[in-house]
Amino acid sequence: MTDKSFAEMFAEAEASPAYHVEGVVLAFTDGVQRRMAAQGVSRAELARRLGTSQAYVTKLFNGSANFTVETMVKIAMALGTDLEIGLARPAVAAWPEDLASARRRRVPEAVTAPAPADFGAREDGHAVYPAVA
Repeated sequence: MTDKSFAEMFAEAEASPAYHVEGVVLAFTDGVQRRMAAQGVSRAELARRLGTSQAYVTKLFNGSANFTVETMVKIAMALGTDLEIGLARPAVAAWPEDLASARRRRVPEAVTAPAPADFGAREDGHAVYPAVA
């Protein structure tokens, strides 16, 4: 076993695509659950609207489903909303080789991107991430 610090282990995890995929899935499912709560839609009702089983909807929310864009669009449509996907400038470089170029370019003081409410979201549902120095 290595003697890595938590910060080192977290930095390694944060550099992996899987870490970011999980963040997107969590943000999406959080948004779906918030929309369902606002509309008074149960999991059984969402399943009915999707033409699938309640077990499948439960699978979507417990993290064992691999979301496709098609599935995400169907869920959004079932809730009477649109799916919005976009790219945002990351708070830190995604890959180690990008760090040098990220430090050389000018970056605004803060970058905003959609985030779950528990990440300190503003009223408009966006969180402020610190910029790359």
